[in-house]
Amino acid sequence: MQKVSITVDLSKIDRARIIERTYTNGAGEQVTAKEYKMDVVEMKAENHKTIASGDGWAMVKKFFVCDQPTKEERAAQAKTAFLGEGIVFVDMKASEPVAAAPLTDEDHPY
Repeated sequence: MQKVSITVDLSKIDRARIIERTYTNGAGEQVTAKEYKMDVVEMKAENHKTIASGDGWAMVKKFFVCDQPTKEERAAQAKTAFLGEGIVFVDMKASEPVAAAPLTDEDHPY
């Protein structure tokens, strides 16, 4: 499993895009949530950038965060607002995952 740490520049948030939604939770209580839709997108491999590294590890900027475009913005091909970045920790010493051998009839517990 890979953990992605996301940093968002809150000064770039468009307050007009905050959506207020009211719903009833499982306990029957009415809850109001304020939501902001954004996307986390993996960059092309050639655009990955090593932020820091050490003996057998690296922190790599592999993602960017942007506003989730509306249907109208997609149709107008409006420019995307970039809000932040996503960084992953890469263990350079870890070996490539090995594919598991297929199970035989003797391997099944039933």
